[in-house]
Amino acid sequence: MADVVFKNVSFRYGSHAVLEDFNLEIKSGEIFCLVGSSGCGKTTLTRCLLGLNRPSAGEILIGGVCVFSASRHIDMAVERRNIGMVFQDYAVWPHMTVGENVAYPLKKKGITRRETEERVKKALDLVNMGAYSGHLPNQLSGGQQQRVAVARALAAESDVIVMDEPFSNLDAKLREQMLDELRDIQKKSGTTILYITHDQQSALRLCDRMAIMEPGGKLCQTGTDEEIILHPKSRFAFEFIGVANFIPVRKSPDGTFRLIAKEREFDWVPAQDPSEAGERFLVGVRPGDIVFDPDSPLRVTVRRAVFLGGEYDYFADLGGTELRIRQNSQETENGVPVREGTETGIRFCDCRYFPKEEGAAI
Repeated sequence: MADVVFKNVSFRYGSHAVLEDFNLEIKSGEIFCLVGSSGCGKTTLTRCLLGLNRPSAGEILIGGVCVFSASRHIDMAVERRNIGMVFQDYAVWPHMTVGENVAYPLKKKGITRRETEERVKKALDLVNMGAYSGHLPNQLSGGQQQRVAVARALAAESDVIVMDEPFSNLDAKLREQMLDELRDIQKKSGTTILYITHDQQSALRLCDRMAIMEPGGKLCQTGTDEEIILHPKSRFAFEFIGVANFIPVRKSPDGTFRLIAKEREFDWVPAQDPSEAGERFLVGVRPGDIVFDPDSPLRVTVRRAVFLGGEYDYFADLGGTELRIRQNSQETENGVPVREGTETGIRFCDCRYFPKEEGAAI
């Protein structure tokens, strides 16, 4: 296992800057998730780490060893960087057995037959595929094929394993199972894992730390899932992780506040002091931080109620502005507590304030 450091890395396609002075440090032995929407530069960054793309500036270090430096003219070959890779589409060879697939990179490295057999057995046992060593890929499910891909990366004893959307082709239940298994496997092996995804829920379930990547190849926030969810540094971070409602707010001359919905305004008493937010700002509130309160002056009409098993998801109209509201189903009595078409009040238990234009958290 090894740490990974990106120092002021820049990469361009022609005149288009995909990465600009990009800095990131991944600690040795952790699962680090890089989260971002399609086109933000995640894959380009991965290719720079693997040695498939050559940055125009900056340095990349793995375990303290510089594998790339634009200024010092260092560009270590792909095969010497000792990075394992797990792809989205499994990438197992159909004509090879499970054992042969896992052994292939070891044979390319010239590992002895005895050591190869030991490593293959250990890796397959880690992913619970030891009994399938003689099977062909077409005899396996999608989840089992992905386990083989993970075992192949583990057997190579790479310093770092990069996983690019490895479970996105699996159904939701199997994906959750594979994420839990991957976390267990990583804790046993101690391998540093860089997990690339656009799926926030997968990242939250898996990671030790994560970074949110904005369009334009910049990181808007890095930290644990608790730090990012509870202390977002920008509107983008707040909005990207989970569902969020945003409503404009205006401070009146008398010091009171008004929520500005599309069709009307509401008097509003903030739960937290917004004195630093200025005269006009946005209040951001998550669905689970809104509760129904018949006595509240903030009046909504429930347009739709969706039962999701453990919770109810509501779509409510606040003066022409749609709000998402979420309530634990165990807190209700006799079914849905607020029926579709009902008018009632709401209040915010917790919220964040953002400048109307810049988007940085206040």
